[in-house]
Amino acid sequence: MVAGNEASLGHAFMVRGQGGEWELMWRGSSNAFSASSFHHRCNGWGSTATIVRTPQNYVFGGFTPIPWESTGGVFYDIGRGCGGRTFVYSLLRAGTPSGTLLRCKNHNICTQNHSSCTNLCGPAFCSGPALFITDYSNFRTGSKTDMGDGRDNDLPPQQPYNEWLAGSYDKWTTEEVEVWRLAIAQY
Repeated sequence: MVAGNEASLGHAFMVRGQGGEWELMWRGSSNAFSASSFHHRCNGWGSTATIVRTPQNYVFGGFTPIPWESTGGVFYDIGRGCGGRTFVYSLLRAGTPSGTLLRCKNHNICTQNHSSCTNLCGPAFCSGPALFITDYSNFRTGSKTDMGDGRDNDLPPQQPYNEWLAGSYDKWTTEEVEVWRLAIAQY
């Protein structure tokens, strides 16, 4: 699945968190890339990182401290403790190291669970949304990356905002998707 002896995307790209370890909550290839299985395994859990790999060798994802839900709606900072800690990131762009973290400028919006989707939509981050994973993303091309027009993110000027994470706005599929939870050590 990943070059070398790594068992997963998370093992290849994630580092140990301070005061805790990363625990794999959901892997698309092990769960038929089903959004309902994502919600079954991840609802109620916060402090999660999503890692996506496309067949074109883009690796990117997002992090949110907000627990996932499948009730629909947009989850805002107010009363939820997001505080601008939700972000999207790029690790590889067509195989070239990127290492870019993009905090969403609209810090009020943390995660989105669209009311029209509920269990049919996978992870979604920031307004736009900046990153949205559709149900059965391994063969459906409904996933999207919408980084806005440059005012909503920290991309450098002259970047193709809607193609930056995945190489295309909505004409891409996933080869793997994983959601990891930061399991805080109990002292």
